[in-house]
Amino acid sequence: MRRLGQIGARFRARAERRGGRWLALALAVLCAVAAAGETLLRSHEGLLPEEAALRLFWREIEDRGGLKAVPHDDVAYLMPASVEDEIRAGGLAFTYRTDPHGFRNSSPWPPRADVVILGDSLAFGFGVDDHQSWVSRLGEQLPELEIVNLGILAAAPQQYLLAYETFGARLSPELVVVALYPPNALGAVHVFDDWIAAGKPERLDLWRAQRARSGRLAEIKRALMGSYLITGLYFGAKEIGATVRGRTIRFEDGGRVRMAPAEIGMAPLAHAGHPRFDRVVEILLELRAAAAADGAELLVTLFPSKWEALEPLLEQPVPDLTEPFARRFDELGVPYLDLTGVLRERAARGERLFLEVDIHPNPEGYRLIAQVMADHLKGQLVTDSGLGGLGGCWSHRARTPGGRHGTARRQCDTTG
Repeated sequence: MRRLGQIGARFRARAERRGGRWLALALAVLCAVAAAGETLLRSHEGLLPEEAALRLFWREIEDRGGLKAVPHDDVAYLMPASVEDEIRAGGLAFTYRTDPHGFRNSSPWPPRADVVILGDSLAFGFGVDDHQSWVSRLGEQLPELEIVNLGILAAAPQQYLLAYETFGARLSPELVVVALYPPNALGAVHVFDDWIAAGKPERLDLWRAQRARSGRLAEIKRALMGSYLITGLYFGAKEIGATVRGRTIRFEDGGRVRMAPAEIGMAPLAHAGHPRFDRVVEILLELRAAAAADGAELLVTLFPSKWEALEPLLEQPVPDLTEPFARRFDELGVPYLDLTGVLRERAARGERLFLEVDIHPNPEGYRLIAQVMADHLKGQLVTDSGLGGLGGCWSHRARTPGGRHGTARRQCDTTG
């Protein structure tokens, strides 16, 4: 019996050694496959799901220093003053210069401005060099006007108001233009209020980023999401059975535009009665009142998401974030200009107006936006002596029942 037991023990030991070798071999093969997959995705990012590509783009910007902002007592943060810098990520690279206040303007500022621009990265002109931003091109097309850009990267709506009160009001503008991008406005408005309620514990953009990844699980997830393979598998799996999946549109010039579901994730919040939607509108009404007290008028320019702008090419309904704001502005008599119609019209012609991965317009998109804005101001505001005034009138694109934009409609208050 002892002999048989010894023989059985030798067989078990041999099997365990063989099993260990097979396990080690399997792990080595798995690591090799993972490394090959990581290398492949890093060299061919087009293979990534659209959502994964966008998240990795944002991650690269953050790893390269993020917004590179500095604290500001009145508006939470600004870009460093009087610098020239570059933002580079995912094949995109552009330079920007800031004025002595930390905004994207040439120096010095004029003693007064005809037009002050407020907003987030859409006002700043993220994604293109200084001369290619829509604000810069607008100044070229309307050289008779003094235009000052107070756009702040990733700004919440509250910062639009604070930037006007701190910097814009002193310029005595006749027109205040808000570049409103609903996905960011709805996503950031409550964060700013929470930051204030928390006692401004650190710079807003840092606090926002830290809150998004607080907790042990979030830290582990962030570490894993540094991998292209893991990020691709994660967001690829999330799209299984999802109502909205990422899309890639290819154009005749060989370029493409990729759209991630994250950009329209705020669509369920875009309606009157939702606290975030109502808070954004409330802030814009405060801004209108502040401008009016200084003798200025307000014009809200609605910037659609990629999804809304490229809807004619998608052949599927797209959640609408701009239309609820346009409808609410109609009810409240807030002057606005909706860019959705003209962008859809040009998209239907096959024009590529957005960056490939990021949500912002490309140089041609910003050029078109500047042209639309210039035509709008020329048609209603610009006189031989400068700005004329809205006179109770505003223009916007009338939407058909199918959700597309029809011809421009002009509404005027003829009283008085």
